[in-house]
Amino acid sequence: MAARRSISKVGPQTPNDEELLALLDAVTPVADHKALRPWRLLTIRGDDRLRLGAALDAAAGREPGDKPNPKPLRAELLIAVIASPTEHPKVPEWEQHATAAGAAHLLELALWQAGWGVMWRTGLDANAPAVRALHGLRENELLMGWLYVGDIDPAFRKRLETSRRPPKDPSQFLSTLPAPEAVATESTDALVPAGESTEQRTGDKPDRKAEKKAEKKAKKAAKKAKEKAKEQAKKDKKKSKKKDRR
Repeated sequence: MAARRSISKVGPQTPNDEELLALLDAVTPVADHKALRPWRLLTIRGDDRLRLGAALDAAAGREPGDKPNPKPLRAELLIAVIASPTEHPKVPEWEQHATAAGAAHLLELALWQAGWGVMWRTGLDANAPAVRALHGLRENELLMGWLYVGDIDPAFRKRLETSRRPPKDPSQFLSTLPAPEAVATESTDALVPAGESTEQRTGDKPDRKAEKKAEKKAKKAAKKAKEKAKEQAKKDKKKSKKKDRR
């Protein structure tokens, strides 16, 4: 999985529908609250890609020209990823969209493992009326883009295998809960990276906990001094009364 790459230029060979159905076994275990299966896929091949190009042109307000829109022709097989949520009291729509995205990525990984190149493409017009109509989307459904699928050029695959592209530092994606005092005093920048203490995170920021402790101590001392002064005033008053009686 760590070696997976998005392949922008794929070859003309593609998996057939039978092979795709076999690969879908890897998709069904996707995390899916209440097992709603809120996703579906459409395969787009041959002249259907021209129809998609025409729908994209219509969505962008472009007049149909002599040449077809080249974008859907960048692969022989496109797989449309559709989020198809179901109303449920315990599973909000955003969570079902996340499940659909998870299913699409699992399919990407399964295709990669089977030796196919994949590029997940989207676009601002993906959910324009003309494009939605072409895909037969229901009102509650969302088109999440297309997986462009094809074979990988052997020379390019070899370059991938010998690539020395440095991996991303995983520690930048892993954090812990913010410290309690940070939650109470700071509404932003609250995440503490794994392996880093709160003191390291705050750097030269003032120690709020120590400040509060000092304030509390000062208030207590002031209160004590006030009570002492009050008590002394009472004693002085009593002494004064005794002198008057004499």
